[in-house]
Amino acid sequence: MNRAANTVVSFARPLYELRDSLHGWDHVERILYWATQIWEKYLDTVDRRLVYLGAVLHGPVNDHRADVESWLSAFGYPRSIYERILTVTDESQTKNRPLSIEGKILHDAHTIEGGSYFRVLKPLLTGTYMRQPLDDTLEFIGAL
Repeated sequence: MNRAANTVVSFARPLYELRDSLHGWDHVERILYWATQIWEKYLDTVDRRLVYLGAVLHGPVNDHRADVESWLSAFGYPRSIYERILTVTDESQTKNRPLSIEGKILHDAHTIEGGSYFRVLKPLLTGTYMRQPLDDTLEFIGAL
């Protein structure tokens, strides 16, 4: 890992400790694994830095968006770049429809990161944790 990658991990990893067990740091590692598998097909068109940063920051950006923005700015990313990073993190969410190639890669990696084991279990546990009505969770599972 290079210095920039170490720095973003040092910032983001503690924020994942505050999240539920299905969305901890190992979740990020699974997403990164699948993202690297997918981006190999698009090396000429994908900004791998955006995919990496989007994967690492996609959890904290939900709960600590202002902190993430401040960190990106303090680390020296121009506003135009960190807005792209934030867009990719938003696009990666399974409920969203990504437009950028980086967002599509992260979205797909996010969707498949749990493999067949989490296709039903993960939505049920996450829905329960977030106090989502069971009917909404079942509707989501049916759309998978």
